[in-house]
Amino acid sequence: MATTLSTGGRAQEHVAEPVLQTGPCQAGWEERVAKLGRESTVKLTPTEKPKSIFGSGFVVFDRRHVATAWHVVNELESSYDVAFLDGTTVLGRPVAVDAVNDLAILELTR
Repeated sequence: MATTLSTGGRAQEHVAEPVLQTGPCQAGWEERVAKLGRESTVKLTPTEKPKSIFGSGFVVFDRRHVATAWHVVNELESSYDVAFLDGTTVLGRPVAVDAVNDLAILELTR
């Protein structure tokens, strides 16, 4: 599936690849899906606003980007602390937003 996102005046197309294969499920699929969720789920906290404001997202593309809702980000000039469930925290900055579909992509700095 192709998605076009606004990146500060530039349009960029990303092609999503399926995470799981279709067809009969292999043994242990539940644990693989749970592991994928644990490794890709993040908590977003604005670096310059009250820490009581936060949102969530998940890792996408090349593991250097996070998808979240546009209403969590609201602007391209902000930065966020991106916390993984293992305790790792990195800085993320919005690089693409789609207000109509309530989608934002943050690039992570590692």
